[in-house]
Amino acid sequence: MNDMQKALLERIKGKFKRIFVPYTLRRYNSIYKSTQRHIRETERMSPKEIEQYHLRKLKDLIRYCRLNSPYYRRLFKSISFCEDDLKSIDDYRRIPVLTKKELKDNLDELSVQGTLREKASYGTTGGTTGEPVGYYSYKTKLQDIENAFVDDIWKRGGYSPGCQMAVMRGARINKAAKDGYFWRKYAGIPRLFLSTFHLDEPNANRYSELMSRYNVKYLHCFPSSALTFYKLLDKADAVKPKIDGILTSSEVLSDYNRKYIEKSADAPVLDLYGSSERVAIAGECPECGLYHVYPQYGYVELTDEHGTHIDSPGGVGSIIGTSYVRCATPLLRYELGDMAVFADSPGLCDRQYFSLERILGRQVEYVYSDEGREISMSLMNIHSDIFDSLIRFQFVQKKQGYVEFHYLPSVAMSIEEVTRIRRSIQNKLGKGFEVEMVSESYIPRGTNGKHRLLIQELKEFPAQ
Repeated sequence: MNDMQKALLERIKGKFKRIFVPYTLRRYNSIYKSTQRHIRETERMSPKEIEQYHLRKLKDLIRYCRLNSPYYRRLFKSISFCEDDLKSIDDYRRIPVLTKKELKDNLDELSVQGTLREKASYGTTGGTTGEPVGYYSYKTKLQDIENAFVDDIWKRGGYSPGCQMAVMRGARINKAAKDGYFWRKYAGIPRLFLSTFHLDEPNANRYSELMSRYNVKYLHCFPSSALTFYKLLDKADAVKPKIDGILTSSEVLSDYNRKYIEKSADAPVLDLYGSSERVAIAGECPECGLYHVYPQYGYVELTDEHGTHIDSPGGVGSIIGTSYVRCATPLLRYELGDMAVFADSPGLCDRQYFSLERILGRQVEYVYSDEGREISMSLMNIHSDIFDSLIRFQFVQKKQGYVEFHYLPSVAMSIEEVTRIRRSIQNKLGKGFEVEMVSESYIPRGTNGKHRLLIQELKEFPAQ
């Protein structure tokens, strides 16, 4: 049997399974159930118990890496370190931070070898920064574990596993349905798939009708997808689906966008932070408003630009994660490339998890003035109504001191309105920047379906 025949057989098996095996049995298997049970048993740990939990898990992980990863075996030898040297969390920080470049350059030796490797599958990150990173994983087991954590977060927002959900994320639907719109509904799956890549006014109106027809309770989407969807419905003064909540992830959710989405949808937003590399997962808590980081999933810390550990309230740092669920390519102290704000307390609920006040996004999302001054895109959240008339917008920088603002208007805009937006952006950027306004009829998404706030095209970056 050749590869094409094998692929066809797998598709047939998958379709048969979807139709004849109930969704709850497929999703809620033994791995899922044991993971959920473990979360329940450990979610009320005290800070001291959480620290001891991490020490036990890290010792086991370091030993596993020493025995199965040539890269870590060599690294531990070079710094004279092994699992028996781990007496406190501070000891763990002797291990150097692993960057994405180091993962790309050393993937083979970082990963397990021999028969362990043969059982693993190769995958890559979405490449939001333009540079996808590869890794190996035991895909089915890892996905079952991931599902258990995600469902646990969603349950905080009232989600009931198995209820009807609309999905508006990165899945490509290249062929229109019989009605001419871009959506799919598969037998045996309580999901309505809606194309992010075709979000225009006609498709948005049709998506709203479909969500009502299929009694959708939750919308799972990128924040930018939800914002575009509801702005299009508002523009058309269309009837909106009545849903219980919006479940966002994979992009930074600004306070202003959250307020717009919640007001337009008349439903709460619950945000989730995770990564393709599966080294950290955090869920927004409706009681606290903080992002609780799951210790059962991995060890997470924040470090400043010098690699110093951050534990002061309001401190901003880079998210460094160590995965307890990834085995084929173990990642110790892996730098995700996202920035976050340290929370000043564990929160108001009973969970004593390490918590984040908010997620700021990618480190690489900066624009540079003509003199080399850098401005983070996280600072460009303008808390006013100036963007209400825009469906989507994007910054593009091709040379220092010059920024293009590409915008997709929902209505015809006067010169005065365009000038007002330009002036607000100019005030945020400050001296050393020239802003050009570029009206668009379409702003494409990335290949993964996400909207990129900044397209940074500088070939060389100013020395900081």
